[in-house]
Amino acid sequence: LTEFAAAMGLTSLDAMPDIIAVNRRNADEYQHQFSQLPGCSIARDESTYPQNYQYIVVEIDAERCGLTRNELVAVLQLEGVLARKYFSPGCHAHEPYRSLNPEAGRDLPLTEALCQRVLVLPNGPRVTLALIEQITTLIRQALTQADAVRQALSGRTL
Repeated sequence: LTEFAAAMGLTSLDAMPDIIAVNRRNADEYQHQFSQLPGCSIARDESTYPQNYQYIVVEIDAERCGLTRNELVAVLQLEGVLARKYFSPGCHAHEPYRSLNPEAGRDLPLTEALCQRVLVLPNGPRVTLALIEQITTLIRQALTQADAVRQALSGRTL
């Protein structure tokens, strides 16, 4: 770490309670918005350990919502939303694990399935409640027009 980076890190510690409060507010709003979307659920850690609510993890059930995780990420990215596939591919598909056990995916069917269903959405102090509303509205529109979205995305690498 450079001295500058260390100084910035120490300075940000003072702001951490405010950042966590905004992250939690956003997580709660995402939770509320997603409760109205079929096949899309926010993964929340309900443990008693302190959390920073940094990640908004969404699990997509393609059969219920009509689009796959990859299709939904493509739509969001095309619209400028910094969504990304999460746990994709799984750790077992990266080196050195891939070379050590190329067939690991067959032994990890639940992991493989989850790796195809999970995405993360933006969070942090720059994410406003209005932006969360825009993101969820975009998702809602994509889901209600799933066939047209799938056709528009055909030919793209997802």
